[in-house]
Amino acid sequence: MGQDVTPPLDPTAERLRVSQKRAEQEAIYQRQQQACYQRFSVNDCLTQARRERREVLDELRRRELLLNELERQTQAIDAINRIQDKLSPERQQQLADQAEQARLQALERQARNNEKNAERLNAPMKSTPRTPEDPSAIPPSDSAQFERAYLDKLAEAQKRRADLEKRLRQQGKAADSLPVPN
Repeated sequence: MGQDVTPPLDPTAERLRVSQKRAEQEAIYQRQQQACYQRFSVNDCLTQARRERREVLDELRRRELLLNELERQTQAIDAINRIQDKLSPERQQQLADQAEQARLQALERQARNNEKNAERLNAPMKSTPRTPEDPSAIPPSDSAQFERAYLDKLAEAQKRRADLEKRLRQQGKAADSLPVPN
């Protein structure tokens, strides 16, 4: 009552056998063709030789297709196994541990940031001159200083422009104007 156990199929060896069998069949067909040309009824002989060749080649093609299907199934099983390995309980636990560790690190960073912010809030304010957005909020003394600084910069810019024009006139070159827009 022993069961027939077929040995595992080696796809590369089977492909080699199929290609050898195909080469043998081609050689047989060539010999049959030569023999047919020696006979009186050439066409019938050639037709019979083609039919025999086609039957053998069809069987070899079926074997090849079975091998291809077997390889596809093997690859699919391997892919499923890889996915299951990724989702194994050990792997899931490992991913959960990594996520927990990342969460703890984020909490530590947040706590450090909160401490730094608290230190900044409790630290004495440095007196840095700030210009308020509302000009009416500027004290009159500061407002006069800003206005004087602005007027000084304008005067310097006009002086530089006049000096440039004077130098260009002395060199005999006039300042080129911008082209007129269309």
